[in-house]
This record gives sequence, C-alpha cells and structure tokens, in this order.
Amino acid sequence: MTVISMDLETRSLCDLKKTGGFRYAEDPSTKILCYAYKIDAGPILAVMGEHIPDLLRELIVGGATIQAWNGAGFDLPVWNARFPDCTISLSQLDDPMDRARAAGLPASLDNAAKFMGLDIRKDREGHRLMLELCNAENPEPTKAQLRRLLAYCEVDVEVESNLSKLIPPLPEFEKRAALQSHEINKRGIAVDLPLAKRAIKFAEAEAEELTDRINYLTAGEVTRHTQVARLKKWLGLENVQKATLEALLDDETVSPEHKAVMEIRLSGAKASTAKFSAAVRTACADGRVRGAFVYGGAQTTMRYSGRILQPHNMPRVTASDPHQVLTDIEAGEVDSVYKALSSLLRPMI
Repeated sequence: MTVISMDLETRSLCDLKKTGGFRYAEDPSTKILCYAYKIDAGPILAVMGEHIPDLLRELIVGGATIQAWNGAGFDLPVWNARFPDCTISLSQLDDPMDRARAAGLPASLDNAAKFMGLDIRKDREGHRLMLELCNAENPEPTKAQLRRLLAYCEVDVEVESNLSKLIPPLPEFEKRAALQSHEINKRGIAVDLPLAKRAIKFAEAEAEELTDRINYLTAGEVTRHTQVARLKKWLGLENVQKATLEALLDDETVSPEHKAVMEIRLSGAKASTAKFSAAVRTACADGRVRGAFVYGGAQTTMRYSGRILQPHNMPRVTASDPHQVLTDIEAGEVDSVYKALSSLLRPMI
C-alpha cells in the first residue's frame, strides 16, 4: 500500500488553539497556504496554494495510507473542508502521534524527534514565521515568506516521515481503539447552545457582582476572586484551596467578613462554568463540538483524556429540569449562581 506523508500550512481568522481543529477547518476564512508531501521513499514534493497534483489525487482517491502528525484533529478536517472532491477517510489515516502516545513518546513532533535522537529538528525560525502567517489578521504573506514557509513545511514532512519509521505500529486492538476515538471526535457531541449562551450571561453577571463585593469587603486589597496571592495575604492563609476554606467556614473564630470573602472565592472558583464558553466557541455549524477526546492522552495507562469541554470531568450534580434552573437564577432564587450553573453542564450535552 502506498504511504503518503503530509503536512499542511494554513491561514485563518480563527484561533486554532481556542476553536479546535474542526471548527477551524469549517471557518470560511480558513485556507491552505501551502503543503508538502512524500510518496513512499520518494522526494518531498511541495504545493503552493490550494490545488492537488494529478498523481496525489489519484493515490488519495485510490485509498493510499496518509501519515500526518495529529492528522485526525487537524490535517484531515482542513483537507476535507478545502477539497471536498478529494476527501481522505479516517480509515486511510496512520497518525504517527497515536503511535507515539502508545509507545510512551512525547505527543509533540519536536519533542518526539528530540527523544528519538533524530538529526533533523523542527525549524524554529520557520515555526515563528508560521505563527505569523497563520493569523489572517496579519498582512498577506509575500512570495518570499511563502517560499520560506514551504521550506519549513518540507522539514516537517521529513521529520514526520523519519519518525514514522522509528515508532512501532499500533497493535490491532489499539488500531481499532484509535480509529474509534477519531470517529467519535468526527461525529462530535451535540450541545444545547441556547442553554449555554444563557448560562454565560448569568455567569458574567455573577462574576461582576462578586468582583464588586470582594472589592468592597477587602477595601480594594483584593479586586477579583482569582487573585490568589492577594487572597492569601488578606485572609492570612498559606493557601485558598477548597478544603482549607470549607473547613474554616465552620470555625466560629473566623470573622463574618473573612467568611464572606472565602465564600466568594469558593463560589467563583468553579472553573467548570467555563465549559459553557468553550462549547459556544468551538461548536461547529451543526451545533456539535468535535475533537473533545484524546486517544491515549494519559500515556502511562493509555487512558483517554479530554480537551475543549473536558467531557471526562463534569460535575456530578445534575439538574433534572435545566430550564427551571435558568428561570430560578433569573429570578434570584438560588443560593449560588455558579453552583446552579454547574448543574447544567451535563444537560448541556
């Protein structure tokens, strides 16, 4: 079977780190600046712009194996969005990053190359240029910049190709598990976006109220509940961890003002409510969040991990009637807005 090593360089108004690869891929502003590929042991070939050489198209349509680092989370979604007449299926993908995770190697291409002692290293100067050109808010790249970017892309393909030869293949069971995880990510998780958007508004209003209250209680020494160093100093504590503060709330020697500040810290520290914003930010046009599962994310055990929504880490308390909870929050009939909002996270999906 023919093997094609591939790497894409793109440009978009989307922030890839904030939106994830799938939302990024479908954005109208996203385009491929250039890409490089290598067929079997042949030379590295480069393409400027968005077109497909005839032989490459023929091989892809014919079912050639595609090797791309993080291909399932980036290269395939972008390629398939830009070239709908020449799509690559997940069954064609051999993602070296999956094999690296299974072998206990770093999931970063650069770090994996270093670990394996390859002579070819990631092009750091090219990397800086890539970060500049990928942002469509920056000026359009010059021809000289594109040639330099293409050279960077070619180095990536060489690194990926060499690493692929050194990293052992996945056992059959792990191949099936990796493919299944990529299929899950491609299908995505349906989210209730209207619910999430209402929750965000309530969370923002509550954050503003907590900021005003903690600023008043501490006479301006602490202006936000997230200021850990200032909180420790004002409260006279070594830490402001949940267990510490909850224990002190039952201590009769602690002043009402200090307890009030501790309660604000505990209420505002519910990072889980940020998942509502993540859902809205990363949801695709069909209302699904894609790419939330990471195959072999915990490499020691090969346990799955999560990103974006962190679906493995949802609060246990779940509202039986989510929309009633939103009504109660709006009416001011809940003790803690953040606690009430956190009960809506599971119903959101």
